[in-house]
Amino acid sequence: MKKFVYGLITLISISYHANTVASECMEEDYKLVWSDEFDYTGLPDKVKWNYEEGYLRNKELQYYQVESLEHSYVKDGFLTLEANYTPSLTHPYKSASLKTENRATWRYGKIEVRASLPTAPGTWPAIWMMGENIRQVYWPRTGEIDIMEHVGKHPNRVHANVIYYDYEEEKKKAKNNSHITIDSVQSFNTYAIKWTEDEIIFLLNDVPYHRFDIDEAGGEKNPFRKPFYLILNLALGSWGGELEDDFSSAKFIIDYVRVYQQPCF
Repeated sequence: MKKFVYGLITLISISYHANTVASECMEEDYKLVWSDEFDYTGLPDKVKWNYEEGYLRNKELQYYQVESLEHSYVKDGFLTLEANYTPSLTHPYKSASLKTENRATWRYGKIEVRASLPTAPGTWPAIWMMGENIRQVYWPRTGEIDIMEHVGKHPNRVHANVIYYDYEEEKKKAKNNSHITIDSVQSFNTYAIKWTEDEIIFLLNDVPYHRFDIDEAGGEKNPFRKPFYLILNLALGSWGGELEDDFSSAKFIIDYVRVYQQPCF
């Protein structure tokens, strides 16, 4: 009888614990797990941020600089990524790209960035994420989540995008949408995603405008059920369009970056 009672109590305890975890997963009580409020001065915090360097993608014009106070700096509570032109035979266009690769990665959660965007023709600021296994399986098999992309030739539009590799059709796939902003993109707006094991929801100022069903990206090799790192960059040219002849500089200004996760994850 004692063994039966003990076993019953154990089962009740396990059931209660499982129900508690399940209820936590259903609640929208995200907890802050990582952030940069940029409440310091100088170069971006090297504990949190790493740099990309050089000419990297899409036949863009800029050469990304490492630890350059001219191109990535924190002042007065803001991070600024600045692209500029200086007459040079080697790298006339310079800019910055920060990433949390080898610093921090996340699987699921709410990733939120409050920022002011440049609007000059040819500019291309982006807030995006890449799978942490980029060095093993390479893009697009890593998956890509574009939280926000903006091109100067469309000054009042921001883009959301998801890219992955379809193993059945053996080709890259993209699921994208765009949203016309109500206010100027030069005003500070909040760009975010809510990413769960089922979906990625894209938000502008806490209002959802695009959704991606993660099951669309497959099963066992689905990249969106694995950790990703964050990238902030300011590109020039390519999809951004042509720069004007008198282009001198442009600024991508970030107020904060915050990452929240639910207790169950």
